[in-house]
Amino acid sequence: MRFASCWVRRSRQTNCWFVALILTVSGCGTPLVEPSAPPPSAHLAAATPQTIGIPAAPIHEEPLLHSSWPGTHEWTERETAVDSLRRIGPSALPALVELLHGSDRNLRELSARAITLMGPAAKAAVPDLEAALSDLDPDVRKNVMRALGQMGPAAESAIPALVQEIHRSEPVAEPSKTLLPKPAQP
Repeated sequence: MRFASCWVRRSRQTNCWFVALILTVSGCGTPLVEPSAPPPSAHLAAATPQTIGIPAAPIHEEPLLHSSWPGTHEWTERETAVDSLRRIGPSALPALVELLHGSDRNLRELSARAITLMGPAAKAAVPDLEAALSDLDPDVRKNVMRALGQMGPAAESAIPALVQEIHRSEPVAEPSKTLLPKPAQP
């Protein structure tokens, strides 16, 4: 119904140009147009969605849970499961918080990244994120800090702990296991 009302509001000539543009761009050959209308090729060069009254569609890019994932890295089942929990949303937050407090360093880091990508919708996790700032692994702590930053004003209570992190002179401990293997030195 919304499309139909939008269609009716345009003039008949605009609708013809719109159809001509769609047919020409889709490769359907020469479009049929009104005999009184100028040839479509005269205006197709200047035709854009905005010039014919169609708002540009926003580009939606899904954030990645792990920076190494764009096409070259095969996801493990665990990574896929954590990403699925993130996509489910706030109702899956208790499971992500449980992983955040678990013993597996990789799962703690993945959980913190997932909570980060959930943003303010995960504000109920702020107390658990604040507790995770004392994690011994610096990569986990970095992702916890990012998650707190994504919570916005809901994470105001974490300001003193974040300021303390700024003044930390050296990392608490080296990570016991890296998420991805480090490249060999030549």
